[in-house]
Amino acid sequence: MIGLEIPVIIRINNDFSKELSTNIGNILSADYMITLLVLNLP
Repeated sequence: MIGLEIPVIIRINNDFSKELSTNIGNILSADYMITLLVLNLP
């Protein structure tokens, strides 16, 4: 499922954020933060 969730989330979030650049920026920021948290787990 890696790589599939971002396009799906972009389509879902499109209702809340009308500008595509803001939408993608917010989603990629959240994805990056989650990745950092998961990689730092013991």
